[in-house]
Amino acid sequence: MARRDRQPDLPEPLEPPQRLVGDLRRLYSPAGHVPREVDEAVRDAAWRECGTARIRRRIHWWSKVGVAAAAAFVLFWFRGSWRPQPAPLPADKPIVVADIDGNGRVDILDAFALARRIESGNVSAGVGDLNHDGRVDRSDVDAVAMQAVRLNEGASS
Repeated sequence: MARRDRQPDLPEPLEPPQRLVGDLRRLYSPAGHVPREVDEAVRDAAWRECGTARIRRRIHWWSKVGVAAAAAFVLFWFRGSWRPQPAPLPADKPIVVADIDGNGRVDILDAFALARRIESGNVSAGVGDLNHDGRVDRSDVDAVAMQAVRLNEGASS
């Protein structure tokens, strides 16, 4: 069995032809002395181009920041104006006291809304006191629920 850790013998590196070496040296050798004026002109042009690119990058970055700030301002300023507002009730319809959410009808969602207000402590005196006992409590939620599920007396099937 042959050992794998031995490397095969490599051939000697080939020497390039002298003519090729000479041609490459002439092709890639320095051009000679560059006058000071040309050197300064190239340097100044490079600085102008680098400075212009730097200014363009800064302007581009600040324009992005400005657009983001303007968008944030617009969203802050008009933060609630696109939400649909509930339609006002017609003047000929009476206001129903048990209509907690203000949609014009008494349903089980009104009882749920009143119960949530009571749990959070966000009730004011008189608003939601349907049984007129002077306080808003669970009995008022029950009164709203009873009114929501009550069948109409004159309804026919």
